[in-house]
Amino acid sequence: MRIVFFTDPHLSVKKPSCRKDDYHNTINSKLDEIIQESKLSDYVISAGDIFDRYNPVIRTMNVFMNFIDKLHCPLVLCAGNHDLQGNNYEQIESTGIGHVCRFFSDKKVVLLNIDRKKYSLSHNVDIWFKETDPIKSMKFFNVEKEKAINFGIIHDMVINNEFFDNFTLLEDFETNLDLLFNGHYHPGHEHRYINKTHFVNTGAMSRMSLGKSDITRKPKYAIITVNEEEKNIEVDYKSFASYEKDVFHQVIKSSYQEFFDNIEEKAIDNDVISFMFDESNKLSESARNVLREIYD
Repeated sequence: MRIVFFTDPHLSVKKPSCRKDDYHNTINSKLDEIIQESKLSDYVISAGDIFDRYNPVIRTMNVFMNFIDKLHCPLVLCAGNHDLQGNNYEQIESTGIGHVCRFFSDKKVVLLNIDRKKYSLSHNVDIWFKETDPIKSMKFFNVEKEKAINFGIIHDMVINNEFFDNFTLLEDFETNLDLLFNGHYHPGHEHRYINKTHFVNTGAMSRMSLGKSDITRKPKYAIITVNEEEKNIEVDYKSFASYEKDVFHQVIKSSYQEFFDNIEEKAIDNDVISFMFDESNKLSESARNVLREIYD
């Protein structure tokens, strides 16, 4: 079995303001590369954040629909936090990702969710889904094995390095899965094999910020080769061919430093609330009434 994995394309009509390239053309080139890889594959798998928001415009949904239609093998995926409204998995059918997937049969796309947590990739391989808790990162993912090989797919902060937010380190994650596909953490991490589990997060397909991790990293996808009889799994990361190093605008400090240098300081003799109401005398009567209601 051969699988192509990618995650977090964040499809949107908006171009990140920090990029100077033809961003949408770059995204389409990456999707085309996945399509070409699908010719030699049995499945394409994605760990979510297909869209940048839960209710994408029709033009953006069409990009994803055309991608699915051109694939030469089925797509198996789960939703990411950006694909959901308020992290509500029960209402996934009313989102962009749910709407798109309804147009296709299982032969083209399988959307794993809370009411469909397992899908059989073959007689020997199952893939399992576990939903994300918005309050805390996932700590474990154990399944009742029915097949010889068991994959998992999540969209969570299970990562390789300490982070400022809720996170679980790969070494501390409890699972009996043979391989875990993950997204959400945009820098991704190298393929890791820990306690008999392969951990795969290639990072976001797109670089959307001027953060150090985005400027320096090469967006990647993964090829997973499975020998079902020998229960052997090989993971190979590949950089997207459309990668270009110099796609970000250079931010020059002098261009905005003058603005900050000219900000005036003003001493306030009384407390902030009193100052606010003194200044409100410049407002209309109706505006002052609204301000009083908010304060009360």
